[in-house]
Amino acid sequence: GVGSVACCHSGLVRTPTNDPRILGVVAAAQWRPVLLLGLFGGLIADTLPKRWTLIVCESTLAALALILGVLTLTGMVQVWMILVLAVLLGCVNAIEMPVRQAFAVEMVGREDVVNAVILNSALFNSARVVGPAVAGLTIAATNTGVAFLINGASFLAVIVGLLMRRDADLHSPPPMRRPHTVREVMASVGEGVSYVRRTPVVLYSVVIVGL
Repeated sequence: GVGSVACCHSGLVRTPTNDPRILGVVAAAQWRPVLLLGLFGGLIADTLPKRWTLIVCESTLAALALILGVLTLTGMVQVWMILVLAVLLGCVNAIEMPVRQAFAVEMVGREDVVNAVILNSALFNSARVVGPAVAGLTIAATNTGVAFLINGASFLAVIVGLLMRRDADLHSPPPMRRPHTVREVMASVGEGVSYVRRTPVVLYSVVIVGL
């Protein structure tokens, strides 16, 4: 999860550098792509099959965690490798987060979406509290590399759950027309920005989350 990855990153980069500024650099490398590419992630969520997009994203996140775990256990890991993997993690999250949130509507239908969002938020925030504690105990009992391997393996449950979903049980809306040119992509993103700007409750939420 997000919290456990952040905790592992913190312990990993502080060990060879002993420079607290590196923690900020790694955090920026992980979350800046989400801030910059989030609008395009929303466009992907609207145009591509959400279940299979999520399967690809979760598989990629698992692979990144496993790669970092292997690099750590073999003693090959360096700070620049952590930064590269953090950027890749952020790029995948820029797609995975909006797709996952949109997929919740397809799983339960619009009549139950409020309950689904509440449950998802409760689980997500609980994991952000519990995850760092579990990661810290794992690092203390073993080492950071093992913690990354366990985190990578944990994605298997999500991937299996997504594979077990049947398309016939989903409340999928009619597919949107997929943009094929840069101009069409920018026009679609512009429509989203325009909607946010003229909808105060959405605008305030976006500003708060951005800050």
